[in-house]
Amino acid sequence: MADPAQVLMNEYVPIEMQAVADCTEKMEHLLLEQADEDLAARVRLVAIEHGMNVVEHSGLGADEKIWMQLVLDDYGCRLVCTDSGRQWDISAAGATEPGMDAYAEGGRGLLITNVAADCVERYRRDSMNVVGYVFRRQTDG
Repeated sequence: MADPAQVLMNEYVPIEMQAVADCTEKMEHLLLEQADEDLAARVRLVAIEHGMNVVEHSGLGADEKIWMQLVLDDYGCRLVCTDSGRQWDISAAGATEPGMDAYAEGGRGLLITNVAADCVERYRRDSMNVVGYVFRRQTDG
């Protein structure tokens, strides 16, 4: 459980593209107040890619929501996302290199999130897809 003082955002986001875009913009603004541009941009990229994947592929209705939590500490940022949609096929979820067809629609989002985040954990628990992303702060050393 995250220290409440480090939680920047706890949002239930409607399964709708504009709602996801608005939420990820808010994340970026919150991070820019306390962190560097690189961290804020990477988090927004991953959050919007993840959210759009849920909107497009989860099978959830407009009345359902994605839960997103954003936590910032001295070491970096954590983004946790949960949804009750269709179980993800994560057989290729660890990809960090494009496959044979780099322009294929399927799987490109996983590649983007895997490269932009420093660590990704995906699993299903209690009929919920749970994904945690870790982003380390950049150091000068």
